[in-house]
Amino acid sequence: MDEVEKRIRAAKRYNRNVFQRLDTGPSFWMNWGIAFIGSSVIGNFFNFFLGSELLATLVLTGITALASQQITKAELPKPFEPQAHFVGICTPEQDTGKLHKAFIDRKKEKNFIKGAIKAACKIKNPGRRGLCVVGASGCGKSILLAELKHELSSEGYKILDFSDCFYNVGGDVWRSYESRVSSAEKGHGIAVFDQFEQVLLMDRKARAEILAKIAEFAKRGIIPVFALREEYLQLFVEHVDLRCLHHTGLASAGCSKNIRVSGCLAKASGKNARKRIDGDDSFFHRKKYPDIILIGNSQERKTTTGVAEAMRLKCEGMLKDSSVLKDLSKCDSLNSTSLYEPVQDRPLIVQQALLNMLEQPDKMTSAARDAYFKADLIRAIKCYYDVQLCSTGAYFYASGIMYILAMSSLDHVRVSMGELKDALCIREDNGGEQLRKCVRVLIGRNLVKQSAAGEGDMLEVSHDYIVQSYEIYANTELMPGVKSSLDDWRSWNMRRREMGDCEDAHFGGAKTNRPGGKGRWAVAVCVVALILVLLRYAAGLIQPILATLGIANTVASPWFFGIHTFKMMDGEMRQYLQLLRFDEVPVSVAAITVFSIFYIFLFFRNITQHYGSTLDGKGKSAGKRFRMGKCRISLLYLFTMACGVAAVWSGDGWLFWLGLGNLLNGTSVLLVSFDARISANGRRTFRAYGNRTMCIGGLLIAFSRFLTVLPFTEFLGVDVRMLMEMIAMASLLAYSFIAHINREFFYIHQEPLLHLQKTDIKC
Repeated sequence: MDEVEKRIRAAKRYNRNVFQRLDTGPSFWMNWGIAFIGSSVIGNFFNFFLGSELLATLVLTGITALASQQITKAELPKPFEPQAHFVGICTPEQDTGKLHKAFIDRKKEKNFIKGAIKAACKIKNPGRRGLCVVGASGCGKSILLAELKHELSSEGYKILDFSDCFYNVGGDVWRSYESRVSSAEKGHGIAVFDQFEQVLLMDRKARAEILAKIAEFAKRGIIPVFALREEYLQLFVEHVDLRCLHHTGLASAGCSKNIRVSGCLAKASGKNARKRIDGDDSFFHRKKYPDIILIGNSQERKTTTGVAEAMRLKCEGMLKDSSVLKDLSKCDSLNSTSLYEPVQDRPLIVQQALLNMLEQPDKMTSAARDAYFKADLIRAIKCYYDVQLCSTGAYFYASGIMYILAMSSLDHVRVSMGELKDALCIREDNGGEQLRKCVRVLIGRNLVKQSAAGEGDMLEVSHDYIVQSYEIYANTELMPGVKSSLDDWRSWNMRRREMGDCEDAHFGGAKTNRPGGKGRWAVAVCVVALILVLLRYAAGLIQPILATLGIANTVASPWFFGIHTFKMMDGEMRQYLQLLRFDEVPVSVAAITVFSIFYIFLFFRNITQHYGSTLDGKGKSAGKRFRMGKCRISLLYLFTMACGVAAVWSGDGWLFWLGLGNLLNGTSVLLVSFDARISANGRRTFRAYGNRTMCIGGLLIAFSRFLTVLPFTEFLGVDVRMLMEMIAMASLLAYSFIAHINREFFYIHQEPLLHLQKTDIKC
């Protein structure tokens, strides 16, 4: 395993490493709390040598602390960035149209399209002035249009870009264009509709509204320029008639039979070839400019002027870089052809991304490099997502955001920042800023893009190839429980959208019982329970000290004051010696009980407290049975805390009470699983946890009773019976903290409670 893979695994690890030093935050205290529990149990073995269990525990914890100082926090993997030869997944700056120097110079294709646009501007019939750019996903349509918009704008053409405004036709963006459309009528106005397949996949009403706008533009003399993926060309022709644009959306489309299709690099000879390459519109006047322009097709890859040859030249330039050659020299007979061969038939965006990874070998895993040369590109692109998402420092947020946005793109919807918070169960005061920071980083990585100004805070995946490839990545890399919960939210959100129920409850919204509000009583119960436990432990330490001081006072009083007789002194000494036999709570029992109470509190605070917290529009709870279930769970929480307090006050029966607490906690979770309003996946999750916890609680009770009937003796000053009890409970508690007290576990159990399914069941 190389260094990059180690960093990726460390960043993706959802559970906490007890011996990993964290500088700040609750994780620091939680990690050292678990270490303290383990040290207290092991300290029983050293009690014979050090004379005190507390002293042995402190010594072992100190040794662990010194050792952990040598273990530094794992560094995050460095993200892939544009390099000299290959740019990776990247988009041009929309405001300037500037391209990174690593982009391929596609001047011939660009000039061909520009010449067709200029030729269309000279046609007098406004209904016949339009064209469509068609190509496979990732072939560079958006890049070409971005360059064209910048160049045509500098030449005096008025560019109206509607590419990011399809979902809000009546919004501010469309209204702000009205004045620009009017001014464009006097000159050459061009309306750009990139990714037009989004319009074709809308419902009939929304699609008709946009097509009517296009027809209005055509009547005013504005030239529509469409761009879409090749698989949607047939659907485009059915809805848009490029030879009768002023009737688009109003009459039957596809009626014209003289639609012309041409490739940018189709064969041409002599003077005509030079004219079309230079963008001379006189060529199109004689040859009739094409309505549909194909780019990046298979025929163009075979020409010496296409993208493939340009990519080979870039591969040759990369191999001349000594730093890259040094790392790639392990491959036999490596040249520009063998370097480019694994990706030559892939979309351009895939070629750029993978070759960009090879150009940065220090950021790429050796397994991904081997997979590339074996043409296992799915495994290679997995490394790209691993590095880019882990480099954000918040893999859970980044992977969840990408999955929600990618799957929402398949549903042809965009997601707002508020919906992302709702999907990931994030409150503004607890993770809101971290979520926004993660979104900004993903935008900087060109994985996510924000909608145009005036469209609110809507987000979407930056490219449709990312949608397709990330779905494959998520199927293998996301935790199954997290992925299922995200899918449940998608289903819940889609039903909410279809029903128009935009006022439904959201986590952190006005209609949700926030944990920081009405749940303060749970904090008070936890604090009271911890105080009672600590008082009982302190009593076991203070009473021997007071007894020793009392004996010293009894012995010293006759000498200094001369007022005590020997008989009185003997009686008082017996009384103090009786106090010395007051049972002292072992430090390991106290530590296990404290962290058991803390675990129950965290579970209730982050999960079961949310049951029944959703309110209806009038601020009332969701039903009588729902409120009763909430009350039962709250009472079980109180009884569980009481079991924790009873554990330290009961002496030798402490394991019985902690087992009973586990049994009650599992019962409360099992009660939640019977609510039909929770999704099926959520009910299965709660039922599994409830049954497992109840069984463990029952086993602990049986184990504690079983140990009482066995004749155990001490070994090296250690109570073997007590040691077996502590090992069993400490192991369970350490596992519970490591496996359960993390964001993924909380999310899997929060999501079903915060997004209840709408059913006809009356509560």
